[in-house]
Amino acid sequence: RGVRLTPLDALTEFNCMRLASRISALRQKGEPIQDRWIQTPSGKRVKEYWIIPKEMTMFNDRVSAYGGL
Repeated sequence: RGVRLTPLDALTEFNCMRLASRISALRQKGEPIQDRWIQTPSGKRVKEYWIIPKEMTMFNDRVSAYGGL
């Protein structure tokens, strides 16, 4: 897995207030972005995003084409 990013990370590190919108645009361009819900120490639920390295994605596609491992 790649580096993980939450909306708070995007705001503090990149001054980006619309991470979900940026993620959507990247997904439309074909980027293999994964996400999951996480709970912060304060109890809030937020999405966490990461990009799967393209090499791993290509490997998984080849394995799936042959019916799995």
